[in-house]
Amino acid sequence: MAIFGPGEIPTEEPFKAHLTPLEVASSVQSALSALWLGASKEGRSSQAAADAARQAFTAVQQWWLKLLDRSAFAIVSAMQEAFEPPRSAQEQAKAGTMSIETIARWLPQQSFAQALFWAWLLQPEEQRNPEETARRVRHILDRQLMSAAEDIATFAPPTTGMDIPRVIEAMLADLTSVSSSGPNERLPKEEQIRCSIYTAIRPYYQFVCAERGYASIDDGSRIECDLWASSPGISPIWVEFKRCWSAKGWVNKPPEQLDNWEADIDKLRKLPIDTERHFILVGLFDCDPISEQQSASCGVSKNIRTFYRSHLIHSASKPFKWRTDDVLNCVGAWVWKWASGVPIERAE
Repeated sequence: MAIFGPGEIPTEEPFKAHLTPLEVASSVQSALSALWLGASKEGRSSQAAADAARQAFTAVQQWWLKLLDRSAFAIVSAMQEAFEPPRSAQEQAKAGTMSIETIARWLPQQSFAQALFWAWLLQPEEQRNPEETARRVRHILDRQLMSAAEDIATFAPPTTGMDIPRVIEAMLADLTSVSSSGPNERLPKEEQIRCSIYTAIRPYYQFVCAERGYASIDDGSRIECDLWASSPGISPIWVEFKRCWSAKGWVNKPPEQLDNWEADIDKLRKLPIDTERHFILVGLFDCDPISEQQSASCGVSKNIRTFYRSHLIHSASKPFKWRTDDVLNCVGAWVWKWASGVPIERAE
């Protein structure tokens, strides 16, 4: 990013002369690299990096949307004022003593601001919109975070399995990102949920397969598992999932939903006992489904609370809007696990 001195009033042309669409991704990558390097070695993970990146970008986005003048000079001036290195960092830079930790305190936000600036200039002037520009940059950020997770997993030490809380958080973050596109569907399709779970699980295993057959097609088997994953030296995992929902005025049918969950458990029950089996439930509600007080009259939530209780290993909920005009305002996720060697008993 060029720095302009007193009296210099740049137009857009010097910036656009050699500007390519890759500059946006390059600026985003600079932010991600700085955040990774600035984190403690013990705290480095793909999910921690994603959380820090989204937090930093949200702060810069708020700054961006408040700008009143979006001429090239005005944006550059505002960037220099808001995101230039602090004086102490400038003095360290002159002395050659600036640390990575110091750089990480200001470079990520400056880089995200640059990404917004480049994205703004890349669009035809008559089509520019601040909100749309921010959405495009966030999309690039989300895409690069997914790639970063795979890169981190590629060079990480061997793992003993997936980090369930981080997988669920990443899956919900992906659904949140998709919801910002203005979906036409009343609920996320099961295929969309599968894609989100696949993306979250992929960094943890060498092989991840969707619709894995429970047995060979050569033996006439037609039954498939939603996701299967494996890495050398650890037990393969089989993952079935279902979506659920509950809202006043909706056709909820809690008993039918429960029967559908049980059908997936029946499939997992037939697997060899030396496999690791998971069942994931993702649902949209008009209340917090984990809060017993808020969901006291919710039949679906009641069924979840009694469903294989001894094998429920994780649950999470957060405010969520799939469509802005719907009554559904919360998303919940639950994970049940049967480790290798543990049989799946009949419903409790």
